[in-house]
Amino acid sequence: MKNNIKTYIATAFVALFLSACSKSSDDNGTENPDNPNQAIINKLTGGTTKKWYWSAAETGHLAEGDNSADAAVNHYGNIYQATAFENANDPVSGCLYNNVLTFSLQGNEVKFTLDNGGSTFFNSNFLSIGGGSGTTDQCLSYDATGIKNVTIADSNSLVVQNGVAGQTTGKQITLSDGGFLGYYIGQSTYEIMSITDTRMVVRAVMGGDTSKAWYHTFTTTAPILPANESFNNLIWFG
Repeated sequence: MKNNIKTYIATAFVALFLSACSKSSDDNGTENPDNPNQAIINKLTGGTTKKWYWSAAETGHLAEGDNSADAAVNHYGNIYQATAFENANDPVSGCLYNNVLTFSLQGNEVKFTLDNGGSTFFNSNFLSIGGGSGTTDQCLSYDATGIKNVTIADSNSLVVQNGVAGQTTGKQITLSDGGFLGYYIGQSTYEIMSITDTRMVVRAVMGGDTSKAWYHTFTTTAPILPANESFNNLIWFG
């Protein structure tokens, strides 16, 4: 009888310990063996709803790089990196920083909405989608409303194939119905290079041109744009 009691107590202790460890693991944002995407979901949504904004004050918040097998350069914007607030206070590009990206957890599903303020920054290759024309990127009136479903999967990108630790999370998100993360490049699938509770970097292969990849950096803090000098320096005529 005594041995049975000891066995029962030991078994209960082990079960309680494992349960506590499992809960602690989930709370710390590490992988849940029942859902290998749980850590990404927790970071994206905060467990309920989280808003993301362009990290406009950060160099390279919008960047372009080669999508090649060259592991030395294919994981960052080696071609172009936007300077801090590069697109601000310009009617041609300033709409980019109006974007509010919201990821929400609804039951077991992740949803996405984009508030673009009525205008989207289009890559020059896709101006016709917004009813525009020309050879340079520009803001065009565009209806981006609607709730998109978010699918999370393992990525098999060239960066993943590099096999270099720390270059990517190895996960990608795909937005339904042509959804996109603010800058229109004809792509709805984004590899998550890195993500914390407050900062996220994604990589997307250019639509129609698989030799190029674009990088977006987002933060959970809305950007405070610099004042427009042309409006502050008033000239009075008398």
